[in-house]
Amino acid sequence: YLKQKGDSVFVETKVNIIEVLTDSLDIIKQALAIADNEDELRKFAIVHTKRNEVKTNNGEFGFFSTSEFGEIGKIAGTMEVGDVFGPLQIDGGYSVFKLIGKENLTLDENSKKNIDDLKLDILYNKAVDKLENKAVDLAEKYGVTINEELLNSLQLNNLQMLVYRYMGFGGKILAFPYSSPFFKWKEKWEQKKKDLL
Repeated sequence: YLKQKGDSVFVETKVNIIEVLTDSLDIIKQALAIADNEDELRKFAIVHTKRNEVKTNNGEFGFFSTSEFGEIGKIAGTMEVGDVFGPLQIDGGYSVFKLIGKENLTLDENSKKNIDDLKLDILYNKAVDKLENKAVDLAEKYGVTINEELLNSLQLNNLQMLVYRYMGFGGKILAFPYSSPFFKWKEKWEQKKKDLL
């Protein structure tokens, strides 16, 4: 694994975000409305976020590894600076965050913490690889086809929207949970078809 990353060093991505974490979907809606303006979002986060460390750190997390903070770290690692993501339902409530910094660090492999991070990365990559291979096997078994011409002809609009599900007792929750994108199996599937030819 280290040889794939580089001999005795590997690159770790660290990110910095401004986050609003709350139980209120109305506050999430307001945060999304002002998310393009970093200064306004920062002030809003200081007032409304549930994370005390974010309140005391001028509305931001400070740089952290993409292997930290669960889904927030994973998603932030795939974003570009200035991108906004949310709402994401996590244990503490709903999170909306904006990526304000991203850097790649070269670290020495001898550090105990780095080795622990490597173990987590390897386990995660193995699990994803297993799921992708299963998807490829199922695509072959059931003869899946993808009509790329039709797919490319679709007209898409980027809309930020929030869908609520109203509960019988007067409460409301997000109508659907977030799930991570799962599409890399298609590349493996196409490569496997090419190899068979």
